[in-house]
Amino acid sequence: MLVGPPAAGGPILYRDTTSATDNGATYSAWAIVGSNVLAHHGQIAEIGFISAVAIRTGSVPQVAVLLDEVSGYPNCPPFDTLPRVENDPPKLPESKSLFSKRYYMSQTDNAAWCHHMQVRFTFANENALNELLAFTIFGAIHNEKTEAGE
Repeated sequence: MLVGPPAAGGPILYRDTTSATDNGATYSAWAIVGSNVLAHHGQIAEIGFISAVAIRTGSVPQVAVLLDEVSGYPNCPPFDTLPRVENDPPKLPESKSLFSKRYYMSQTDNAAWCHHMQVRFTFANENALNELLAFTIFGAIHNEKTEAGE
């Protein structure tokens, strides 16, 4: 793709796949995945953490979640950033070529409960060829109890 300059002149812009800049300026990369339906009606999902695997270049991606809402609509709450991060899996040596991280749903070991969720992955504003390879939502599904207590 080429973009021509205005009549006053300037550089011809093109997409350079070896750089993560736009006309010399860096930018942040992000993606929203979902809504991810985690439980059927009559069930509820218990979420412990999200794991993400990315190419080890630049900074570790930031992960944020939006539970039981859809972003972009009036009165929608903001995404909640998951600040508690560790290597995934925690008992194995850290990868030399990948960021393999676990993002916990809370600062404590309390799980989050929801029906569906959106996940936002954000990479820093830097000249790095960031690439998310995979992610996992880890948790359990519980059936709701009926009024009869069954």
